[in-house]
Amino acid sequence: MNFPIFEKTKKAKMLKTIIIDDEEHVRKTLGKFLLKYCLQVVLSSEAAGVAEAYELINRYHPRPA
Repeated sequence: MNFPIFEKTKKAKMLKTIIIDDEEHVRKTLGKFLLKYCLQVVLSSEAAGVAEAYELINRYHPRPA
C-alpha cells in the first residue's frame, strides 16, 4: 500500500479546514482527531452555524477535500 502523504521525498499538500457543527463538543472532538491523525490538515477555524461559517469561508478560503 502506498501512502504518498507520509513519503519523505514528497511534500504533502496542506489542507486548510474549517469545522462546522452546531455542537461545540463535536467541533472540539473532531478538531482533536484531525490534529492528531491527519497531519496534512491545518485547522483554520470552527463555526457553530451557517452565517458564521460563511464569514469564515470567505476569510480563510479553505480547500475542499
